[in-house]
Amino acid sequence: MTLGEKSIRFDFDKANIEPQYRDILNRIAGVLMTLKGYSIYVYGYTDDVGTQDYNLKLSGRRAQAVRDSLVLAGINPGLITTKGFGQSDPRVKDDSPQGRAANRRVEIGIVDSRLLFQPLREK
Repeated sequence: MTLGEKSIRFDFDKANIEPQYRDILNRIAGVLMTLKGYSIYVYGYTDDVGTQDYNLKLSGRRAQAVRDSLVLAGINPGLITTKGFGQSDPRVKDDSPQGRAANRRVEIGIVDSRLLFQPLREK
């Protein structure tokens, strides 16, 4: 899921969700609660300021904050997996303040987890 300009962004060195993003997360949760057979992956990222180890932990806290918000909105916590990727995979390769801000983000993946099974044919 790509939210474009409305993506969930974070202030420098913060993992708290700003009030303007709570409505987006509530709307996502509202849509998902009407569906069945899916899993949610929440991936956190940071900018390139700070150590790799610190940023990995910070990105994990950002992903966890989004997960907690989705659970608070009614999503089953068993459906959500989180992972922090630190400063890897920047959205924008730019060392300007605007570029770094774009990289302090969380991405949400919604995966159809239903599997189709077909009986094996005996030979």
